[in-house]
Amino acid sequence: MPTHLSADDTRSLPFWSTSARAQRAAKIWGHGLRVESMPLETWRDRELPDYARDGLKIGINWSGSRLVGWDFTPLEVLNRLAAAD
Repeated sequence: MPTHLSADDTRSLPFWSTSARAQRAAKIWGHGLRVESMPLETWRDRELPDYARDGLKIGINWSGSRLVGWDFTPLEVLNRLAAAD
């Protein structure tokens, strides 16, 4: 998984909500990246807690030619998911 190093030295892992968005990003990012799907429950219950322990942020639906967007802590993502239920 590619990560992005921000100006404040935090690393972000990007994720997209649809396969089409992820495919566009993989083309822009290049380097032979491929899109893989993950069930929301797996991401929420197993992956996000691991990323929190590793001190990573989560980039959600980065877009545009430079793949920019919002970064959230895993806890912020979990809270937003809970609020959406």
